[in-house]
Amino acid sequence: MNLMETPINRLLRAMHDPNYKKLKDFVVVVLHRGAPNDRREIDGSLIISVKKDGFWYRNFQGEEVFIPAHRIIELKLKK
Repeated sequence: MNLMETPINRLLRAMHDPNYKKLKDFVVVVLHRGAPNDRREIDGSLIISVKKDGFWYRNFQGEEVFIPAHRIIELKLKK
């Protein structure tokens, strides 16, 4: 990863750059207080919108949830 390429920039690139990996190829690890180890993994295929300040995803109840960029801990490629 490029030193200037933050996780949110990588998500933006995945959404808009046809020559880059796709959102569905990622798992996003976010800070989620109350979850085990205060971490939650969100499958990239659930992401519906990415902005410079965070992203929106649809949870399993069908609700749209916003995750601020500062809560993104890590992006992992699916195996």
